[in-house]
Amino acid sequence: MGDLIADVGNTRAHLAWVEAGRVEARAALETADRARARAAWETFLGARRPARVAYATVAAAAGAAFAAWAAEATGVAAVSLGTPGLPYPLPLDVAQPERVGPDRVANATWAVRAHPRQAVVVVDLGTAITFDVVSARGAFLGGAIACGLRLAAGALAAGTDLLPLGELGEEPSPALGKTTEACLAAGLWWGAIGLVEATCARIAAELGEAPRVVATGGDAPQVAPHCACVDAVVPDVTLLGVAYALDARDG
Repeated sequence: MGDLIADVGNTRAHLAWVEAGRVEARAALETADRARARAAWETFLGARRPARVAYATVAAAAGAAFAAWAAEATGVAAVSLGTPGLPYPLPLDVAQPERVGPDRVANATWAVRAHPRQAVVVVDLGTAITFDVVSARGAFLGGAIACGLRLAAGALAAGTDLLPLGELGEEPSPALGKTTEACLAAGLWWGAIGLVEATCARIAAELGEAPRVVATGGDAPQVAPHCACVDAVVPDVTLLGVAYALDARDG
């Protein structure tokens, strides 16, 4: 019997079926239309019935909708990372621990479990690009947050009169763009790649050691191969982090 794990955002929920620390099935499903979301979640669940249900969310309404559906569909109460039902399993060595996003703590939890006694940076390339740093002693140290590629593309289009919404394509484009659209794509892709390289170098300098750098998130397969600092691309880091927090709670 496995666990139903979710990372619930404002517009999309990533669901996974996790058994023995491994993701056996996954889906990314829209959350904006609650009725359609429930139907999609039900299809993903199928005949499986989980032993435990847990989720991380930075979107209170969408998270509550998922929890209500999960309790109804599975008969198991869903617990949310960062609440008394599923407390954070590692210390947060930051100025305002109550403001750290549960998704970032999930990334840090994965890092501590996957790479014990090693400093790690998890670069999560999604809607935002986050850098989540853990120490060799297993504490979350903070990190950095920047715009993701599509968020940056939307901001450029919204904040200027002449620039269109940039089309990114499937892979980084040449840095020497020959049209406005190509220039936008080049700036977005190589800007993100440079951001990862420069931020990881600065983090290493401030740590005083070279951390292991792991990339995850939807844009990681395209960005990470161009970043010399990235040691590995690992899917499902956030989901596995939530699952590992469950394991830590239950001993």
